[in-house]
Amino acid sequence: MSNTLQPQKVLSQLEDQKCSELTLRLADLNRKREMLKHEVEAVDMRLADLGKQRERLIQETTTALELSTLEVVRQEELGRKKMLLAELVAIPVEEKAIRADMFTSMNKSKAYTKLIENEEKAQKKHVAKVEQQSIDDLMAHRRIREK
Repeated sequence: MSNTLQPQKVLSQLEDQKCSELTLRLADLNRKREMLKHEVEAVDMRLADLGKQRERLIQETTTALELSTLEVVRQEELGRKKMLLAELVAIPVEEKAIRADMFTSMNKSKAYTKLIENEEKAQKKHVAKVEQQSIDDLMAHRRIREK
């Protein structure tokens, strides 16, 4: 056999590499999920603080400008929270797609590996057959010479 790689081996290695990359992407998504959860918690804390400030300002003598400024900040935080939650909802969808790709890559890799194994078995069988044929030919040649 030559020193070149079998096409199935190359394809199997490519699928294994793709599977590794997809695993890294899953890990990145998990980190992103955790980061988004922490950001949502931080936004919730800021919203709670804004609510307390609003209550305090209502009890004190405040201007409408102060209350409206506070409401603008609250609306911005609510918008940010909505955006973060939308990103959180999108993560499982992306994870599902990545897992499907991983499953496909793993199956392709297994199929290529099986092809390699079958080819090696067939090659060994062929070598054994050639050796046996050579032995049979040698034995027949000896019998012919003996007669």
